[in-house]
Amino acid sequence: MAETRYRGMQPGDEGPAGELVGRVFEAQVAPWFSAEGVAEFLRYVEPEAWRQRLEARPPAFVAEQGEELVGVIEGRGPGHISLLFVAGDEQRQGLGRELVRLIVEEFRRRLPGLGSVEVHASPNAVGAYEQFGFGTRAPEQVVDGIRFIPMEMPLP
Repeated sequence: MAETRYRGMQPGDEGPAGELVGRVFEAQVAPWFSAEGVAEFLRYVEPEAWRQRLEARPPAFVAEQGEELVGVIEGRGPGHISLLFVAGDEQRQGLGRELVRLIVEEFRRRLPGLGSVEVHASPNAVGAYEQFGFGTRAPEQVVDGIRFIPMEMPLP
């Protein structure tokens, strides 16, 4: 197995990141969403949409093995993880945990007094986020066809 490297997401990563996210989303998340939710999410990860978000410099990191992206995390504002995806065969290997650690570190750098980090977890990702230290803070919700459970991780 190739060594995993982590770095900030940069212009040019939109295509490979979108392909990774699309592949994992279709296999593991889309079955939980309505057709409206699937379409809404896929619009969010289109390369042009990602390019526009990157211009605003959100916290975002990728994990690479060789020349292949195997993980991506993106935040918005200080303290909200907007997406986290790891290639299916690389899940449960610590990549997601490291990406969360990196983004939390960046959130804290940008806002030193930040008290917690939140995420709207898809139903299939709740267990992973619990392993990372998040707890459920509200019941499941559906917005624009996207199902999620609001979760939060207090920061020491």
